[in-house]
Amino acid sequence: MQLSITLLYLATLAVCAAVSNAAGAFMRPTASPLEHGEHRAAKLQDSALGGASFALVVAHHDEDLTWLQDVAQQCKDCHVYVYTSSRARAIRTFSHGTVREVPNVGREWGKYLRFITDEWPALQHSNATVMFMHAHQKGNGADDADRGDVVFELPRWPVIAANHILYLHGSESLIPVGSPNPLDYGALIRTVWPRLFAELGQAPPVKPASKGSPAYLDLYVISGAEFSVPAQQILHHPLSFYRDLEQWLISQVPSITADPKSIANFKAVSFDYAAGSILELLAYRIFQGSAPLSEEVEGNDMFLTPALLRA
Repeated sequence: MQLSITLLYLATLAVCAAVSNAAGAFMRPTASPLEHGEHRAAKLQDSALGGASFALVVAHHDEDLTWLQDVAQQCKDCHVYVYTSSRARAIRTFSHGTVREVPNVGREWGKYLRFITDEWPALQHSNATVMFMHAHQKGNGADDADRGDVVFELPRWPVIAANHILYLHGSESLIPVGSPNPLDYGALIRTVWPRLFAELGQAPPVKPASKGSPAYLDLYVISGAEFSVPAQQILHHPLSFYRDLEQWLISQVPSITADPKSIANFKAVSFDYAAGSILELLAYRIFQGSAPLSEEVEGNDMFLTPALLRA
C-alpha cells in the first residue's frame, strides 16, 4: 500500500514539472530583432572574423548607420564591426554585425587600433581583406570630395585588395619639415619615432629644401584615412606595436605641442586631431612598407576606381 502511494506521489510530481516547463516555454518572451542580430554576431565570432572574406571596420560617433545596415545585408561574404563612442546611438540604426563601444580618441585611429587588438587571434587565422573606414555615407567635407558611392562600392570591393593596401580615396603627399601650420608634422614624426615607430625601421631622413620647395621627410606618404588591408599584412608587426599606439592615444604620452609662434595665426589643434593625422600619414608605411607599389605591374592600383570594382 505504501509503495502504491509513493508511486502515485512521484507520478504527480512528474506531471506538475512537465506542465510547469511547458508553461515556462510558452510564456518565454520573444527576442527582439536586435537580440537576434547580436546572437548571430556572437555565433559568427566563433570563426575567424565571422568567417568573412571582407571585414568592414567602421569608426562611428553619431552618424546614421541605416546605409551600413543595407550594406551588411547585401554583402554576403562580409562581416561589419562598428566601433563607436556611443553604443546606444549606433544600435538605433544598425544591428547586422558587431557593435563595440570604445574611448573616442585619436579620431578614427582609436577605433581602428582597438579592432586590431580585439581581433588579433582571429587575424592570425584569416585571409580576409579588412576595410577601415568612417561611418558617414556621403562625403562631408573637402577631404571627402573624391569619395564615391560606398553603398555601391563596398559589396563590389576589388579582388586586388587581397594583395595590398587599397585606398577608398586620397592622394600622394609630402610631409614638410620646419613649416608649422600650426604643427610641424615632419619634426613631430621624427621626435616620436624612436618611442612609437621604431618597429618600422629608422626614422625617415629630411630632404633638404631646394629652390621653390621646402624641406620634407624622405617618406612615401598617402593622405587618406579610409583603406583596406589584407589581414596578413596587419600581422607584419607584433601585437605590442599596435597596443603601444593605442595606449599613446589614450594617455597622450608622448605629448604633441604646437609651435607658439604659429598658434597666433591658426586655431589650436587638439592632441586627438594631431595624433590621428600622424597615424593617417604613416598608414602606408605601417601596413604596406617603405616603397611605393610599382605602377608598371598590373593590379598594383593604390586608389579605388570604378574599373576595379567587381561586377
